[in-house]
Amino acid sequence: REREAVAVAGALGATHECWRYPTRGIPLDAGATDRLRAVVARVRPQAIILPFVADDHPDHRQTALLFAASYRDTAPDAEVWAYQVYAGIRPTIVVDITDVMDEKLRLVRRWESQRAKRDWAHYIQGMNAMYCRFLRTNAARYAEAFIVMPAAEYITLCVQEPV
Repeated sequence: REREAVAVAGALGATHECWRYPTRGIPLDAGATDRLRAVVARVRPQAIILPFVADDHPDHRQTALLFAASYRDTAPDAEVWAYQVYAGIRPTIVVDITDVMDEKLRLVRRWESQRAKRDWAHYIQGMNAMYCRFLRTNAARYAEAFIVMPAAEYITLCVQEPV
């Protein structure tokens, strides 16, 4: 998966950093929180893209909780753009990605190691087609959906006690 991530990041012209935590093994300890704070301090992002904390994959939830644990005292001055993978969301921002959908599917298919479990290109195309309902058009379009809020609000959402 790491080789695939490097290849996809390269195709996008993006940088990549792999922390090599095992599947279902993302820690919430001081080492992980210090590491995340150091990256955010170095990059100084305006937006941080994270899985939505209520997604039903444990690593997706744990990623959101790692962010929250890293910034319980002082949140970074950034927006969080939270996305879904499995659990649907009621988005606050929807981005029309129709013009780049073919490229997205091409890149998703480069994750050969994950294709045995699910046809991710098919799954993602369906999810992005479903979210076109928020685009105010009758045309066949594709959309990415996000819940966007200031980082401090997202952290509060992540650390709420269950009802």
